[in-house]
Amino acid sequence: MAKKLHNLSEDEKNDPHVRGLLAQADKHHDISSLASTAGGKTLIDQLIKDTVNGVHRLRGAYKTATHIELVSIVAEMSAKIETATLLLRAKDAEAVISARLEEALHE
Repeated sequence: MAKKLHNLSEDEKNDPHVRGLLAQADKHHDISSLASTAGGKTLIDQLIKDTVNGVHRLRGAYKTATHIELVSIVAEMSAKIETATLLLRAKDAEAVISARLEEALHE
């Protein structure tokens, strides 16, 4: 954000909408940077494997598991899917937010 702030006028720097967009862009840039590392790719692969294992657990447990156990498995899968999705879509989200930032600066 510091690099982007350097090129902005004082009014733009103080605009809460612009600052919010810059913060979002930075957040998604950081997540995208993580996703592109070897560790990030390993994390994504493991999240996907864990989700597939959750499907297998559901398939094996649906007849005998309690409602709470089934909900627990699905909630765990959902969290892993959301995390993997966040990592995989961060670069696209950064681009969308950067485009919104450009629009906001040209208003």
